[in-house]
Amino acid sequence: MGLFDKKYCDICGEKIGLLGNRKLEDGNLCKDCAKKLSPWFSERRSSTVQEIREQLDWREANRERAEQFRATRSFGERTKLLLDETHRWFTVTRAKIRPTTIPMCWTSRSLPAVAWISMRAAPN
Repeated sequence: MGLFDKKYCDICGEKIGLLGNRKLEDGNLCKDCAKKLSPWFSERRSSTVQEIREQLDWREANRERAEQFRATRSFGERTKLLLDETHRWFTVTRAKIRPTTIPMCWTSRSLPAVAWISMRAAPN
């Protein structure tokens, strides 16, 4: 493979521009697909195409939950832990207002029960 050979994204199949390639362990990722990854994700280079596909599928499935998320409590200053006590969901964000990307929302089952109880007892 030469320096200027055409490369295609292994996720969406689109042609990758000269400076748009994001290398994966076993393939290539275009910058548009890379933007869809979690902002907390930093292991892209060591991830496989299958692992990236799984993350993007999870994030798309998470879209509906994120749209329903309503913060009832907030902890932190710049990086915030937001709780939706009605649904027992939580998310972590650096955004001041609703982020433009899909936030990752987890269920309370992702946290130990002790942590959830102690957060409920904490003041706003």
